[in-house]
Amino acid sequence: MIDPLHGLDGRTALGVLARAALSLSGTENPASQTVLGNESAIRREVLAAARRRIGLAADDTSPAALEQIGDVPDEEAERLAGPPNVDAALRRLAEQGALPSDMYEVAIFPTVSEWLGTKFELELELIKATICNPIREQHFGPAESPRQLSLVSLFYKEFKTKWPFKDFGMLVVGHRNGLLLTVVQGWRIYPSQLNVSGSSDLVGLLQKFANEYGEPIEWEGRRSSFFLSVDKALPGMAYKIANKPHMKIGISQIVHNKDGIISAALVVAVDIHRYRDMLDRMAVAPAEMLGDWRAKPVERTAS
Repeated sequence: MIDPLHGLDGRTALGVLARAALSLSGTENPASQTVLGNESAIRREVLAAARRRIGLAADDTSPAALEQIGDVPDEEAERLAGPPNVDAALRRLAEQGALPSDMYEVAIFPTVSEWLGTKFELELELIKATICNPIREQHFGPAESPRQLSLVSLFYKEFKTKWPFKDFGMLVVGHRNGLLLTVVQGWRIYPSQLNVSGSSDLVGLLQKFANEYGEPIEWEGRRSSFFLSVDKALPGMAYKIANKPHMKIGISQIVHNKDGIISAALVVAVDIHRYRDMLDRMAVAPAEMLGDWRAKPVERTAS
Protein backbone atom coordinates (compact mmCIF):
# COMPACT_ATOMS: atom_id res chain seq x y z
CA MET A 1 0.00 0.00 0.00
CA ILE A 2 1.19 3.56 -0.68
CA ASP A 3 2.61 4.80 2.66
CA PRO A 4 0.24 7.78 3.18
CA LEU A 5 -2.72 5.38 3.11
CA HIS A 6 -1.51 3.29 6.06
CA GLY A 7 -3.99 3.48 8.92
CA LEU A 8 -7.01 3.94 6.64
CA ASP A 9 -9.54 1.14 6.24
CA GLY A 10 -9.89 -0.34 2.79
CA ARG A 11 -13.09 1.49 1.81
CA THR A 12 -11.71 4.87 2.90
CA ALA A 13 -8.40 4.27 1.11
CA LEU A 14 -10.23 3.37 -2.10
CA GLY A 15 -12.19 6.63 -1.89
CA VAL A 16 -9.03 8.70 -1.39
CA LEU A 17 -7.35 7.02 -4.38
CA ALA A 18 -10.37 7.50 -6.64
CA ARG A 19 -10.68 11.20 -5.78
CA ALA A 20 -6.91 11.72 -6.18
CA ALA A 21 -7.03 10.25 -9.68
CA LEU A 22 -10.00 12.46 -10.61
CA SER A 23 -8.18 15.56 -9.36
CA LEU A 24 -5.53 15.16 -12.09
CA SER A 25 -8.01 15.96 -14.86
CA GLY A 26 -7.51 19.69 -14.32
CA THR A 27 -11.27 20.32 -14.18
CA GLU A 28 -13.42 21.20 -11.20
CA ASN A 29 -14.98 17.77 -10.95
CA PRO A 30 -17.26 17.69 -7.88
CA ALA A 31 -16.40 14.02 -7.43
CA SER A 32 -12.74 14.98 -6.79
CA GLN A 33 -13.52 17.16 -3.75
CA THR A 34 -11.88 16.06 -0.53
CA VAL A 35 -13.98 14.36 2.13
CA LEU A 36 -11.60 13.70 5.03
CA GLY A 37 -10.27 16.52 7.16
CA ASN A 38 -6.66 15.77 6.26
CA GLU A 39 -7.32 14.46 2.80
CA SER A 40 -5.57 17.29 0.95
CA ALA A 41 -2.30 16.44 2.69
CA ILE A 42 -2.81 12.70 2.11
CA ARG A 43 -3.55 13.38 -1.57
CA ARG A 44 -0.33 15.39 -2.01
CA GLU A 45 1.66 12.57 -0.46
CA VAL A 46 -0.10 9.95 -2.57
CA LEU A 47 0.62 11.79 -5.82
CA ALA A 48 4.21 12.50 -4.74
CA ALA A 49 4.67 8.79 -4.00
CA ALA A 50 3.22 8.00 -7.43
CA ARG A 51 5.80 10.32 -9.07
CA ARG A 52 8.62 8.60 -7.19
CA ARG A 53 7.34 5.14 -8.12
CA ILE A 54 7.46 5.88 -11.87
CA GLY A 55 10.52 8.16 -11.74
CA LEU A 56 8.96 11.50 -12.72
CA ALA A 57 10.34 14.88 -11.74
CA ALA A 58 8.34 16.82 -9.15
CA ASP A 59 7.70 19.66 -11.63
CA ASP A 60 6.72 17.53 -14.63
CA THR A 61 3.07 18.42 -15.31
CA SER A 62 2.93 17.38 -18.95
CA PRO A 63 -0.21 15.53 -20.10
CA ALA A 64 1.80 12.33 -20.55
CA ALA A 65 3.18 12.61 -17.01
CA LEU A 66 -0.24 13.25 -15.50
CA GLU A 67 -1.65 10.22 -17.32
CA GLN A 68 1.13 8.04 -15.89
CA ILE A 69 0.60 9.44 -12.40
CA GLY A 70 -3.14 8.77 -12.67
CA ASP A 71 -2.46 5.11 -13.46
CA VAL A 72 -0.78 4.57 -10.08
CA PRO A 73 -3.86 5.30 -7.88
CA ASP A 74 -5.97 3.18 -10.24
CA GLU A 75 -3.57 0.25 -9.95
CA GLU A 76 -3.37 0.65 -6.17
CA ALA A 77 -7.18 0.74 -5.93
CA GLU A 78 -7.45 -2.50 -7.93
CA ARG A 79 -4.91 -4.13 -5.61
CA LEU A 80 -6.79 -2.98 -2.51
CA ALA A 81 -10.15 -4.09 -3.86
CA GLY A 82 -8.76 -7.56 -4.60
CA PRO A 83 -9.99 -9.96 -7.27
CA PRO A 84 -13.71 -9.83 -8.04
CA ASN A 85 -15.82 -12.45 -6.29
CA VAL A 86 -17.18 -14.06 -9.44
CA ASP A 87 -19.01 -16.83 -7.60
CA ALA A 88 -20.87 -14.37 -5.39
CA ALA A 89 -21.81 -12.27 -8.42
CA LEU A 90 -23.15 -15.32 -10.24
CA ARG A 91 -25.18 -16.34 -7.20
CA ARG A 92 -26.73 -12.88 -6.99
CA LEU A 93 -27.70 -13.11 -10.67
CA ALA A 94 -29.14 -16.58 -10.11
CA GLU A 95 -31.23 -15.39 -7.17
CA GLN A 96 -32.63 -12.58 -9.31
CA GLY A 97 -33.30 -14.99 -12.20
CA ALA A 98 -30.89 -13.01 -14.40
CA LEU A 99 -28.19 -15.65 -14.80
CA PRO A 100 -27.82 -16.93 -18.40
CA SER A 101 -29.63 -20.25 -18.35
CA ASP A 102 -26.74 -22.24 -19.83
CA MET A 103 -24.64 -21.42 -16.74
CA TYR A 104 -26.78 -23.40 -14.31
CA GLU A 105 -25.77 -26.81 -13.03
CA VAL A 106 -28.81 -28.93 -13.90
CA ALA A 107 -30.17 -31.74 -11.72
CA ILE A 108 -33.28 -33.80 -12.46
CA PHE A 109 -35.80 -34.64 -9.75
CA PRO A 110 -36.18 -38.47 -9.55
CA THR A 111 -39.89 -38.62 -10.44
CA VAL A 112 -39.16 -37.16 -13.88
CA SER A 113 -37.14 -40.24 -14.83
CA GLU A 114 -39.38 -42.66 -12.92
CA TRP A 115 -42.50 -41.59 -14.81
CA LEU A 116 -40.84 -41.57 -18.23
CA GLY A 117 -39.04 -44.91 -17.93
CA THR A 118 -37.25 -45.83 -21.16
CA LYS A 119 -38.30 -42.52 -22.72
CA PHE A 120 -36.22 -40.57 -20.22
CA GLU A 121 -32.95 -40.52 -22.18
CA LEU A 122 -34.43 -38.55 -25.07
CA GLU A 123 -36.53 -36.34 -22.78
CA LEU A 124 -33.40 -35.45 -20.80
CA GLU A 125 -31.75 -34.20 -24.00
CA LEU A 126 -34.84 -32.14 -24.79
CA ILE A 127 -34.93 -30.71 -21.28
CA LYS A 128 -31.27 -29.65 -21.43
CA ALA A 129 -31.69 -28.15 -24.91
CA THR A 130 -34.70 -26.17 -23.64
CA ILE A 131 -32.83 -24.77 -20.64
CA CYS A 132 -29.78 -23.85 -22.71
CA ASN A 133 -31.65 -22.10 -25.51
CA PRO A 134 -35.28 -21.30 -24.66
CA ILE A 135 -37.46 -19.15 -26.88
CA ARG A 136 -39.39 -18.04 -23.78
CA GLU A 137 -38.47 -18.07 -20.12
CA GLN A 138 -40.02 -16.82 -16.92
CA HIS A 139 -38.22 -16.34 -13.60
CA PHE A 140 -39.36 -15.51 -10.09
CA GLY A 141 -37.06 -14.12 -7.41
CA PRO A 142 -37.24 -14.67 -3.64
CA ALA A 143 -40.79 -14.22 -2.32
CA GLU A 144 -41.97 -12.78 0.96
CA SER A 145 -45.08 -14.92 1.18
CA PRO A 146 -45.52 -18.71 0.83
CA ARG A 147 -48.38 -17.92 -1.56
CA GLN A 148 -45.96 -16.40 -4.08
CA LEU A 149 -43.72 -18.23 -6.52
CA SER A 150 -40.18 -18.15 -5.15
CA LEU A 151 -36.90 -18.95 -6.95
CA VAL A 152 -38.81 -20.70 -9.74
CA SER A 153 -37.83 -20.76 -13.41
CA LEU A 154 -39.84 -21.90 -16.43
CA PHE A 155 -38.38 -22.47 -19.92
CA TYR A 156 -40.02 -23.22 -23.26
CA LYS A 157 -38.52 -24.29 -26.57
CA GLU A 158 -40.10 -25.47 -29.83
CA PHE A 159 -38.92 -28.59 -31.68
CA LYS A 160 -39.68 -29.31 -35.33
CA THR A 161 -40.04 -32.75 -36.91
CA LYS A 162 -40.51 -34.15 -40.41
CA TRP A 163 -44.24 -34.18 -39.69
CA PRO A 164 -45.66 -30.78 -38.65
CA PHE A 165 -48.51 -32.55 -36.86
CA LYS A 166 -45.91 -33.92 -34.44
CA ASP A 167 -44.08 -30.64 -33.82
CA PHE A 168 -44.01 -29.85 -30.12
CA GLY A 169 -42.71 -27.52 -27.47
CA MET A 170 -40.95 -28.57 -24.28
CA LEU A 171 -42.03 -26.85 -21.06
CA VAL A 172 -39.50 -27.17 -18.24
CA VAL A 173 -40.11 -26.13 -14.64
CA GLY A 174 -37.27 -25.88 -12.16
CA HIS A 175 -36.32 -24.59 -8.73
CA ARG A 176 -33.15 -22.51 -8.25
CA ASN A 177 -30.79 -22.90 -5.32
CA GLY A 178 -27.66 -20.88 -5.92
CA LEU A 179 -26.22 -22.05 -9.23
CA LEU A 180 -28.15 -25.33 -9.10
CA LEU A 181 -31.34 -25.67 -11.13
CA THR A 182 -33.37 -28.73 -10.13
CA VAL A 183 -35.83 -29.71 -12.85
CA VAL A 184 -39.08 -30.98 -11.33
CA GLN A 185 -41.20 -31.03 -14.49
CA GLY A 186 -40.54 -31.46 -18.20
CA TRP A 187 -43.63 -31.78 -20.40
CA ARG A 188 -44.11 -31.94 -24.14
CA ILE A 189 -46.75 -29.52 -25.40
CA TYR A 190 -48.25 -30.47 -28.80
CA PRO A 191 -50.08 -27.57 -30.45
CA SER A 192 -51.93 -30.15 -32.57
CA GLN A 193 -53.33 -31.66 -29.36
CA LEU A 194 -53.61 -28.65 -27.07
CA ASN A 195 -54.69 -25.12 -27.93
CA VAL A 196 -51.73 -22.97 -26.84
CA SER A 197 -52.82 -19.73 -28.50
CA GLY A 198 -52.43 -16.77 -26.20
CA SER A 199 -50.20 -18.73 -23.82
CA SER A 200 -47.23 -16.38 -23.66
CA ASP A 201 -47.35 -16.73 -19.87
CA LEU A 202 -45.61 -20.02 -19.10
CA VAL A 203 -47.41 -20.51 -15.79
CA GLY A 204 -50.67 -20.24 -17.72
CA LEU A 205 -49.36 -22.75 -20.28
CA LEU A 206 -48.55 -25.20 -17.48
CA GLN A 207 -52.08 -24.81 -16.15
CA LYS A 208 -53.53 -25.52 -19.61
CA PHE A 209 -51.40 -28.66 -19.82
CA ALA A 210 -52.53 -29.83 -16.36
CA ASN A 211 -56.17 -29.19 -17.23
CA GLU A 212 -55.80 -31.34 -20.36
CA TYR A 213 -53.69 -34.22 -19.07
CA GLY A 214 -54.42 -34.04 -15.39
CA GLU A 215 -57.00 -35.47 -13.02
CA PRO A 216 -58.61 -33.24 -10.38
CA ILE A 217 -57.64 -34.06 -6.80
CA GLU A 218 -58.84 -32.70 -3.47
CA TRP A 219 -56.46 -30.60 -1.38
CA GLU A 220 -57.02 -27.86 1.19
CA GLY A 221 -60.73 -27.78 0.35
CA ARG A 222 -60.06 -27.22 -3.34
CA ARG A 223 -60.44 -29.61 -6.26
CA SER A 224 -58.19 -29.17 -9.27
CA SER A 225 -55.44 -30.69 -11.37
CA PHE A 226 -53.39 -27.49 -10.97
CA PHE A 227 -52.63 -25.39 -7.89
CA LEU A 228 -50.54 -22.26 -8.21
CA SER A 229 -49.63 -22.59 -4.53
CA VAL A 230 -50.72 -24.56 -1.48
CA ASP A 231 -50.08 -23.88 2.19
CA LYS A 232 -49.00 -27.45 2.80
CA ALA A 233 -47.07 -29.61 0.34
CA LEU A 234 -48.83 -32.67 -1.06
CA PRO A 235 -47.43 -36.15 -0.42
CA GLY A 236 -44.71 -36.61 -3.02
CA MET A 237 -45.99 -39.69 -4.78
CA ALA A 238 -47.95 -41.13 -7.65
CA TYR A 239 -51.19 -42.83 -6.71
CA LYS A 240 -54.26 -44.47 -8.20
CA ILE A 241 -57.86 -43.39 -7.91
CA ALA A 242 -60.09 -46.09 -6.42
CA ASN A 243 -62.81 -46.04 -9.09
CA LYS A 244 -60.28 -45.67 -11.95
CA PRO A 245 -57.85 -48.58 -11.48
CA HIS A 246 -56.07 -47.98 -14.79
CA MET A 247 -55.22 -44.38 -13.96
CA LYS A 248 -51.91 -43.46 -12.32
CA ILE A 249 -51.81 -39.87 -11.05
CA GLY A 250 -48.41 -38.27 -10.71
CA ILE A 251 -48.09 -35.36 -8.29
CA SER A 252 -45.35 -32.88 -9.17
CA GLN A 253 -44.66 -29.73 -7.19
CA ILE A 254 -41.96 -27.31 -6.08
CA VAL A 255 -41.60 -27.62 -2.32
CA HIS A 256 -40.47 -24.61 -0.29
CA ASN A 257 -39.21 -24.73 3.28
CA LYS A 258 -39.21 -21.22 4.71
CA ASP A 259 -38.39 -21.01 8.42
CA GLY A 260 -39.69 -24.54 8.90
CA ILE A 261 -42.98 -23.82 7.11
CA ILE A 262 -43.30 -26.24 4.19
CA SER A 263 -45.48 -25.10 1.30
CA ALA A 264 -45.57 -25.92 -2.40
CA ALA A 265 -46.09 -24.18 -5.73
CA LEU A 266 -46.93 -25.12 -9.32
CA VAL A 267 -48.59 -28.33 -8.22
CA VAL A 268 -49.84 -30.51 -11.07
CA ALA A 269 -51.69 -33.82 -10.88
CA VAL A 270 -51.08 -35.54 -14.22
CA ASP A 271 -52.49 -38.78 -15.56
CA ILE A 272 -49.14 -40.42 -16.26
CA HIS A 273 -50.62 -43.25 -18.37
CA ARG A 274 -52.48 -40.80 -20.59
CA TYR A 275 -49.40 -38.61 -21.00
CA ARG A 276 -47.18 -41.56 -21.90
CA ASP A 277 -49.78 -42.87 -24.34
CA MET A 278 -49.70 -39.49 -26.05
CA LEU A 279 -45.89 -39.67 -26.26
CA ASP A 280 -46.20 -43.11 -27.87
CA ARG A 281 -48.70 -41.87 -30.47
CA MET A 282 -46.60 -38.82 -31.34
CA ALA A 283 -43.19 -40.51 -31.12
CA VAL A 284 -40.46 -39.61 -33.58
CA ALA A 285 -36.87 -40.82 -33.63
CA PRO A 286 -34.15 -38.24 -32.92
CA ALA A 287 -33.05 -38.54 -36.54
CA GLU A 288 -36.53 -37.40 -37.60
CA MET A 289 -36.25 -34.13 -35.69
CA LEU A 290 -35.20 -31.14 -37.76
CA GLY A 291 -32.34 -28.74 -37.14
CA ASP A 292 -29.46 -28.87 -34.69
CA TRP A 293 -31.71 -29.14 -31.66
CA ARG A 294 -29.41 -30.76 -29.09
CA ALA A 295 -27.86 -28.70 -26.31
CA LYS A 296 -24.20 -27.99 -26.91
CA PRO A 297 -21.70 -28.05 -24.04
CA VAL A 298 -20.67 -24.54 -23.07
CA GLU A 299 -16.95 -23.92 -23.36
CA ARG A 300 -15.58 -21.93 -20.44
CA THR A 301 -12.28 -20.09 -20.47
CA ALA A 302 -10.27 -20.92 -17.37
CA SER A 303 -9.71 -17.88 -15.17
